[in-house]
Amino acid sequence: MEIVEAPARILKISGVENLDLITVYLENFELGKGKITIECYGESWSSYWPAMGGIIEEFFMRISEDYAAANLQYMNTAIFDDEATKKEISKEIIKARKCGDLTSREARDGIDTIKHFERMNDYIDSRNYALSLILGDEPWHYDFKERPNPKYVYLCRVIRTVQQALKQITESKAA
Repeated sequence: MEIVEAPARILKISGVENLDLITVYLENFELGKGKITIECYGESWSSYWPAMGGIIEEFFMRISEDYAAANLQYMNTAIFDDEATKKEISKEIIKARKCGDLTSREARDGIDTIKHFERMNDYIDSRNYALSLILGDEPWHYDFKERPNPKYVYLCRVIRTVQQALKQITESKAA
């Protein structure tokens, strides 16, 4: 067994509105190779970059938050918006009723059916006539409504805070 002690830089960021203490671990293994680990409110995100062209602090300050988020933890930037989808499909059912494509009973049945839906698959798996008319033969191609993923938004906010802290430290050292 070989054990190597490696130096790591640790930053503690506090006093940020609506964010708990953020702890940042920065490790530079050699020039151009480094790792960052960020902890906040019991969650942690980590990534290693083997070809940064500098040190991790400088690299992390200059990358976009989207790129950083994708490397720290892959997740969708948007998620299914159930309420917006219900509103949109209800409007389309009413429009189909007004055009005469649906009877009043079929339209009412379609609207009543989607009231209980919570997931995209509920719509896709439905055998309701009104929904099949609106969604078509391949409902998975329907333009379901989305909203920003709150977990992604939170991670990006943490990333921006870390980037701002690193810039603040860099500027204070330069002064």
